[in-house]
Amino acid sequence: MPDHQPQCQIKNSAATVTLPQPGTSLAPCIYVALQCAHCGDLRQAVAQIPSSAVIRCPQCGALCQFVLLGSGFTRRKLPFLEIPRLPAKLLARRDELPSAEPPQLNLSG
Repeated sequence: MPDHQPQCQIKNSAATVTLPQPGTSLAPCIYVALQCAHCGDLRQAVAQIPSSAVIRCPQCGALCQFVLLGSGFTRRKLPFLEIPRLPAKLLARRDELPSAEPPQLNLSG
């Protein structure tokens, strides 16, 4: 049986953030995910939590809803964006490729 932490411990441990050491050049940031109708899935790091329910796509400027992913630290200049890419192996596995022939259905009882 897995060893599960009580819910209150999970909440407390998730709220604990390790601060960077003095003298390092890490900046605190908030990570958000958004899905733009034009650009697709994007992840963005911003300096603070957005104040509205929608934010502008950093690529095309369209309004998009977002999901908070978490907080952390970065050495990169804020804001910055990432476009998630699926590994080629996840896009099409050899054992899941459709066959050249249509599937045969056996309708007899």
